[in-house]
Amino acid sequence: MDRPLVGDGIAKLYIPALGSDFQYTVLQGTDQETLAAGPGHYVDTAMPGEPGNFSLAGHRVGKGAPFLDLDMLQSCDALVVETRDTWLVYQVLPMADEVAGWAGGKGAQPQCRGVEPLPASYPEVPGQQIVLPSQDEVIAPVPGGPDAQLPAEQQQSLITLTTCNPKFSARERLIIHGALAAQYPKGGPPPVELTQS
Repeated sequence: MDRPLVGDGIAKLYIPALGSDFQYTVLQGTDQETLAAGPGHYVDTAMPGEPGNFSLAGHRVGKGAPFLDLDMLQSCDALVVETRDTWLVYQVLPMADEVAGWAGGKGAQPQCRGVEPLPASYPEVPGQQIVLPSQDEVIAPVPGGPDAQLPAEQQQSLITLTTCNPKFSARERLIIHGALAAQYPKGGPPPVELTQS
């Protein structure tokens, strides 16, 4: 399949936890012109639903500020991606301080069914982290340190959202990581995550 051209719309992103009106067209590319129009897909990362890391950048202040409230997301929150023919439901991974007691803690709640810390073959990949702008390993197929690698057939399907941190500053990057929890062909009803109030 041909890769889309920079500026092409490749999917829609819905984050119900940030409001029923949170929906943006995801564009191919992360140059300034593309990000001024909406969230952009890092061109060398996985496409939606593929093994690896479907990674997006978005402004937090100005230019529509699609990622203004990313810091409000919690573990298990749905990140729904709509492509031409498929609904993909990713869920935010456990936060760093939740991992140790996950199974008996928040992981036991109904909305977290199926959400687990990533396996030991992955470095620690929390649901939310703050990194320096130079730490681009967060969008690698296996997020983590520069030596974190797995064969393609062992890679999970992840999503990573990146934005500036703190608000009104580009000093750091706020990162949200999620894992693919479900996918459905389009033609039927939308995922239940989009219909819950």
